[in-house]
Amino acid sequence: MLKAGGFQQPAIEDYAIIGDCRTAALISREGSLDWLCLPDFSSASVFARLLDQRGGHFSIKPRSRFTTRRRYLPTTAVLETTFETDSGAARLTDLCPIVDSLSALEPMREILRVIEGIDGRVDLGIEFAPRPDYSRTKPAVGRIADGVWTCGWSNQLLLLNGSLGFIQDGEALHGVVSTARGKREYLSLSYTEGDIGTIAPLGSAADTRCERTIAWWRDWSKACQFEGPERGTVLRSAITLQVASSTGPKLECSQASVKRSASDGGSRTAPPMSAA
Repeated sequence: MLKAGGFQQPAIEDYAIIGDCRTAALISREGSLDWLCLPDFSSASVFARLLDQRGGHFSIKPRSRFTTRRRYLPTTAVLETTFETDSGAARLTDLCPIVDSLSALEPMREILRVIEGIDGRVDLGIEFAPRPDYSRTKPAVGRIADGVWTCGWSNQLLLLNGSLGFIQDGEALHGVVSTARGKREYLSLSYTEGDIGTIAPLGSAADTRCERTIAWWRDWSKACQFEGPERGTVLRSAITLQVASSTGPKLECSQASVKRSASDGGSRTAPPMSAA
């Protein structure tokens, strides 16, 4: 059972990885996105709480005590986290949509987070606290439309789109959503550099991006010809490597090529290979 309040640094093995083969995000068992570099693996971080509590995060978790179960959707890099509380259960699906710019104008990069009620009611607290460039840059945060917030620095821009009501606290946003069985809420975080930002649509359009991404990964996974008792493990490792298959720096960047001295005198790296 996990506590709702406060922050305790998760163990490295508690992180799972999602990505689009150009960048990757690390998400804790508690639903906190604690590592993301944009636009690429080798770029500076936007969220880096993996390394420092002040490094920035994007968390979604119950406001009361809870337990979690996690898995990757079979043969994909789409992460599913199930929160269970005394009052109900909710599912959080995290992915980096695979871009198909031939058919639509889409963001340069996107993180899509889908919240769905499974049973009863769960009150989820949401914290969006970007800290660009390893927390060395102070971004300008503001609302431009109902449900749409911007976070800008230099020539880079984040657009957070969601139907939830947020309260701004400096460079951070805080919100609460209450789930109901079968009801979905969407949060899309898109990124652009040196160009006009694209607000990714929600609802059925977000479902389509999720379905397209699942289909892309499953089609890619069909190329795995290994047959044997460890096929699942081999395929999961192959998918993880494919997530980091950019022609530039690979998995080392997602493993936080950034090492730091931890408060206990140790060091932290982030090699998440399983969501179990």
